[in-house]
Amino acid sequence: MVAKLIRLPRVPLVWVALCAGPLLGFAHEGPQHVVDEVTALITDEGETTERLVRRAQSYQRMGQLQAAQQDLARALVLSPRDRPAGVALVQVLLACDEPEQAQTLAESMLAVSAHGADAAFLYAAVGDACAQMDRLAEAADAYRVASKKHPGELDWYLKRSDVLARLGRHQDRVAALQDGRRVLTSVVLAQEWIEALIDTGDPHSAQLALASLAPYLDRARLKSSWRLQRARALRLLNQPAAAEAELSTALEELRLRIAPSKPDALLLADRAFVLILLGRGEEAEADLDQAAACGLRGWRMVRLRTLMAQHEAEMAR
Repeated sequence: MVAKLIRLPRVPLVWVALCAGPLLGFAHEGPQHVVDEVTALITDEGETTERLVRRAQSYQRMGQLQAAQQDLARALVLSPRDRPAGVALVQVLLACDEPEQAQTLAESMLAVSAHGADAAFLYAAVGDACAQMDRLAEAADAYRVASKKHPGELDWYLKRSDVLARLGRHQDRVAALQDGRRVLTSVVLAQEWIEALIDTGDPHSAQLALASLAPYLDRARLKSSWRLQRARALRLLNQPAAAEAELSTALEELRLRIAPSKPDALLLADRAFVLILLGRGEEAEADLDQAAACGLRGWRMVRLRTLMAQHEAEMAR
C-alpha cells in the first residue's frame, strides 16, 4: 500500500540541472566547506545573488533551514526576478512549514512566467502548500497542472492521488493515476491505481483490481501489500473466507518484516490495516500510534483512523 511520509519537496531533474550551475565549482567539497568558502568571499568582496544562493543551498543540505531562508531572501532583495533564488526559497519555505508564504512566492513567479523550465515545480509547490493548509481541491488542481507540464514526475501523481482520496474523489483518482500510467512504468504507480480502484467500493472496479494485481502478486518476493489489496477486493466481492486467508498470510509476513528496534511506518500501517480488517483493533491501535510517531500522514492515516473509530463503535454495541 502506498503511503506518504513527511519529506522535503522534490524538485524535477530538469530543474535540478538548471539550478546546479552555481554549485558546480564546489561539487567536490562538503557543505560546511562551501559555507566557509562563500562566507569568506562575501566578507572580502561583498554579497552577490549567486554567492548567497550557493551558501543557502549548502545550509539547506546541512538542515540549517533558517539560515538558508535568510540568504535566499537577501538574494531576492538584490535580484528580485532571480528564478533560481525564488525557486530555492519556495522549497525552503515549504520545509519550514510556511505554506502561505511559499504559495504567495510561487504564484508571484508564475504570474511573471508560467512557461519556463521551473513552472512545473512551482505548480507542484503550490500544491504542496495548499495540501499543508488542507485546501485540498486547490492542491489537486495544482498537481494536475504540474503533471501536465512535466508528465514524468511520479511524486506529483501520488500527491494528487492522496489529496483526491482525502476529498473522497476516488473515481477521479483512478482516472488521474491511469494518466500517469500512460507515461510512466512504475510498480508504485500501478499499486496506487489498484488501491484507488478498490477504494471506489465498486464491485466491477474490484474485479479489475484483482485481475490487475495478480501478475504483481505472482512475481513479488514480498507479497504482503499485494495480499492486503487482494483481501480488500475479495471482501467487496463478498468472499470473506478467501479474504481472511489472504489477511492471515499477509499478517504473518508483516510480523517477520517489521523490526521492533527500527520499524518502518509503511509496514506498520499495512499491519494496522490487516489487524483492523481481522477485527483486532487493540493491536491495530498500537501500530497506528507507532506509524504516526514515525511520520505517517495523509489519506492512509485518515482512513485507518476512521476504520478504527468504526471498529470501536461496533465493539461498544
